[in-house]
Amino acid sequence: MKKTLLAVSIAPAILAASMANAVGFSDQLEFSGTIDSTAPKWVVKTDTSGLNTLVNMDIDVSAGKATNNNQLKFDLTGGRTFTSPVIFEEMMQTPSSLNQSGLLPVISVDTAKQKQVIIDVNGPKKNIELTASGSHNSHPVKGLFSFILDAGGAVIVSDGQTSKISTPDIKSQAQVKAHKEVKLFTSLDINFPNQSEFTQTRKDTWKNALANKGVTSVMGINHPLRIQSAVVGLIQAPTLTFGTSSIPSEWSASLPITITMQ
Repeated sequence: MKKTLLAVSIAPAILAASMANAVGFSDQLEFSGTIDSTAPKWVVKTDTSGLNTLVNMDIDVSAGKATNNNQLKFDLTGGRTFTSPVIFEEMMQTPSSLNQSGLLPVISVDTAKQKQVIIDVNGPKKNIELTASGSHNSHPVKGLFSFILDAGGAVIVSDGQTSKISTPDIKSQAQVKAHKEVKLFTSLDINFPNQSEFTQTRKDTWKNALANKGVTSVMGINHPLRIQSAVVGLIQAPTLTFGTSSIPSEWSASLPITITMQ
């Protein structure tokens, strides 16, 4: 939301002079002001230490499993307990007032089959397929790097007396982590006193709370004054697939992520 502040100053002496002698009057009036955005700032980061588990990894070709279409599929978790890396974690830098634009982050990724796939935060987990590139016998080859993207958001609202925080779906690690981050960030914040869970949380609670305009009640809070939110994206069950006759010695894949505000 853009807020325009326009300041105009006309010296009384000029007005007096023009009233006294308007014949042949010439002057130049200066107008100035500022344009600022009242939308809250979001901070975005990635878990580089966690993502290192998927960078420069060594895979034994014997670990691949043949599929029905002459492909070899590798489980990149190695069959071990896998800590899902955070590919994005976004949080409001400071609490915000409601009923303004620029509160809702819209997250999209580019995949092997489609540009700008919108991520449904708190919705069903999405299978993401990226083009994996490599070289076999000095010839370029293509494969697929696939994973499940778990995207979860949490939100807390307050009227200055009471605060409600959205309850996560425990089946979603991303929702649980986002909920934890919001509670940690606001636990000592006087803007969010008397916190309790909003047990009627639905998958669209997060979006509706951030996108609301002209709504007088959010998550059971009438006339809310402040809102704080976080959203987290996790990689789960990563796999790599190449043709059985064209397994590269090295491979790479990239995930373009775009976050816009509305």
